[in-house]
Amino acid sequence: MRATDDGRIIANFILSGGPAAQAGMKWGAEILSVDGKPTAEVVDANVPWSSPFSLESIKRLQQLRYAIRFPMAKGQVEVTFKNPDEPEKTAALDVVGERQSFNFGSFYYGQPAVSLPVEYDLLPSGYGYLQVNSFADNDVLSIQVWERALQYFNENEVPGVIIDMRYNGGGSGWLADQMAAYFFEEEIVVGNTARYSKDTGEFYMDPGDEARMIPPRPALQYHGPVAVLVGPACASACEFFSYAMTVNERATIVGQYPSVGAGGSVEQFVMPEGIYTQMTIGRAVDAEGNIHLEGKGVVPAVKVPVTVETLQRQANGEDVILEAAEKALSEPKNAGVEPSGPPTIASAEEAAQLLSTTEQLEARAREQYDASDFAKPGTVAYSVVLNKPEPLIWLYAWCATTQDVLEENFNNIELKFVLDGEEVPLSQLATGDVPNNGQQCRIYFTALSDWPAGEHHLSTTATFTKSINDGTADYEAGDYVLDYTVYVQE
Repeated sequence: MRATDDGRIIANFILSGGPAAQAGMKWGAEILSVDGKPTAEVVDANVPWSSPFSLESIKRLQQLRYAIRFPMAKGQVEVTFKNPDEPEKTAALDVVGERQSFNFGSFYYGQPAVSLPVEYDLLPSGYGYLQVNSFADNDVLSIQVWERALQYFNENEVPGVIIDMRYNGGGSGWLADQMAAYFFEEEIVVGNTARYSKDTGEFYMDPGDEARMIPPRPALQYHGPVAVLVGPACASACEFFSYAMTVNERATIVGQYPSVGAGGSVEQFVMPEGIYTQMTIGRAVDAEGNIHLEGKGVVPAVKVPVTVETLQRQANGEDVILEAAEKALSEPKNAGVEPSGPPTIASAEEAAQLLSTTEQLEARAREQYDASDFAKPGTVAYSVVLNKPEPLIWLYAWCATTQDVLEENFNNIELKFVLDGEEVPLSQLATGDVPNNGQQCRIYFTALSDWPAGEHHLSTTATFTKSINDGTADYEAGDYVLDYTVYVQE
């Protein structure tokens, strides 16, 4: 059984040929009562074998899983259910010995028994995909695959990376922090361990226990947008990694549920007769000493809904969480956020100095066009994501075969630059005539810097007041618009 966000409890797996199927129960049937008691009460009263839990959401998932397990000696269980678009039905279901439905409810369902600690791929969407299965495997192997993946993503200018942490049960917290460091430029303290003192009755932190992310050399750092997938199997070091990726809002956390909320600092103690026990001996805290995982977990910023539709798609093998992450990357952070103001417009002299050393907006855009896309009036759209407010060149150029033709063309071209709703006077821009590939070109440009965080809109409109010819082709009269949306992350 699974519970949807609106409180319904439905059948999420029905064993083929099993008692429920024989009674006519269909996938998605709402389970109304079990042995005459409301299903929600039965679930609430259940104490799963895998108790205790840090989070109520994780406990609830396991209660739903264990609530329909019974001793074989019970014989039958009376269940009232309602199939979609059908009346209620009550049936006595035999108790049978099977594990398929139980295994289907496992947080690790569908995962291979043996896998590498790190695996990577390139998704059809063009985004990079990294699945980190464990931080308890060979450290050297983990880092070697990790670096190979990030190097590949950098070399191929992959526009975004999705890191799948949903099935990672933990391991080395140190390794987790260092792998997260590949997405940062500076060394950052991400946490510590607070230990209890019997003498003072208080917790204390040793500065020597600080957990730090230490970035690798720049060539191995990845600076593009990142989404991290979490779920109820992500525990301990998995949570340290996922939390570290939230520092400075570096990544977007995506999932249906938080991580486990089990903050590490675990120690194993050997007992007599080959028995050992494991318990937490320290309080995991963030850099400011606040409890950051226990009882909280890493909470998705993008919460994927739990509905009959999403559960049905998941039962059919679709990955709705991965799909949501791809959507989150395609809609950059701060999309729709109004910035506090426009970027700084350079003086003509400053822009001229930056022209040869600074990238143009088009070079940083996700979209690439060829000459045919500019051959007729219309709008060509660009989207640019800036992880930091670096300077960029905003430029319009028109070329012709000779200087005379260029002058004639510009007698019939009117230019308009608009930045965040305000027109920028042409007198504020730098301009010049320059040769390029055997043609003469006239450029209008400036440099934009100090971008406030948010979504910025820029447009360059070249209005051809009559049809013109640049010496190679005819161009219709009309508006030729270059439209830019710039998402500034911080």
